[in-house]
Amino acid sequence: MRVYKFLNAQYALDSILSGYIKLSTVDELNDPFEFKGVNFINAKIESNAPLINILKKFGLLCVSKKFSNPTLWSHYADSHRGIALGFDISKNIEKNSKINVQYRKKVIKIHEKLNVLTKNEKPALKILSIKSKDWCYENEVRFLFYLQNCIPKPINGDLKFFLNLKENEIFLSEIILGCNCNINIDVKLKMALKNRGITLYRAELDKKLFKVNRCIIP
Repeated sequence: MRVYKFLNAQYALDSILSGYIKLSTVDELNDPFEFKGVNFINAKIESNAPLINILKKFGLLCVSKKFSNPTLWSHYADSHRGIALGFDISKNIEKNSKINVQYRKKVIKIHEKLNVLTKNEKPALKILSIKSKDWCYENEVRFLFYLQNCIPKPINGDLKFFLNLKENEIFLSEIILGCNCNINIDVKLKMALKNRGITLYRAELDKKLFKVNRCIIP
């Protein structure tokens, strides 16, 4: 499965050179309706707080199925000055870690008992899969990893968690420089990427449609 992570140029270069990528924790997600897309009936709880506590032991790799949406470049890749990294996800990780985001107009209701909610991770994961239809342009897929298996690193006073890509069967396959990206990819780096089987592209705006294309950088 090929997915895309949009980053500012420096973060993308750090990931390319280190082989690690920063995961998002549940406290860092940017949607105020996060965790509120599911209402568990018969659970006798006023909020999804018990489930959120379960999810705090996970880190999320939030990616898109497509690179061609210009809004994604604007929101997550520094207004097209950043870079999109294309990753191939192994079937094993896809099977065990993937959450397909579903976009809905309304909150969904699920009948579930409290003991199931607090002892089983699956209902907790469900609240990560439902988002407002307004977010559908993202074509988002989420992959969950235990934070205890990640590398903690303090950044600006906050603890961030980084995932070793190779150890988790996530392979960098392509790099797309944004159409406004001014990063200079020198010959030495180009050769190193080529030897690793990574294709280097430059993003281009389509002349007929509101979409982003890519062309190979020789």
